[in-house]
Amino acid sequence: YRANFNDEQAAITGIAARALSENLDETYLQRTELAGDQLTTLLGQQATSPTALRLVLVNHARVDLIPLVLFEPDGSVVAKQLYGPITDVEDIPDVKDTVQVLFSLPDLVQNPQTHLAIAPYRDGFSVVVYRPLIGSNQVLGILVAFGDLAGPIGRFVEPISAGRLGSATIIDQQGVVLFA
Repeated sequence: YRANFNDEQAAITGIAARALSENLDETYLQRTELAGDQLTTLLGQQATSPTALRLVLVNHARVDLIPLVLFEPDGSVVAKQLYGPITDVEDIPDVKDTVQVLFSLPDLVQNPQTHLAIAPYRDGFSVVVYRPLIGSNQVLGILVAFGDLAGPIGRFVEPISAGRLGSATIIDQQGVVLFA
């Protein structure tokens, strides 16, 4: 019975990981890539209206109601579009610290990777996507997108059962329960 249980757990983890990554790719990463490209263009110009920056965020955030925040290299918020339970950048812990760490990376201009993190949020977790905006061989800003993990994970994980009485749980590499 134990071997069967482990096989079921492995299958559940595989299904959940696949579903989660596909959902995050479509919902968060593509939206932040599109918004990031437009924001990079705007930030690279001499005079950019804060209204123009906010319009880009509104247009890209509205489709999936993704909260988006644009940070300048000094760590200040240039523009934001927040929805639902996320009403302030401070609602997600460690965001400003992570942004400062990214700005301080010496190879960020040569290697502007999109970073994905999972952060505690209220009684659950949030996915946080950090996209560096590079132009004229310098870091112009960092676009941050937030998403509550409960919805995307719940749609895929809640219907999964292991055997007769088991249910699916997602844990991260450090053993923190992300969804139960």
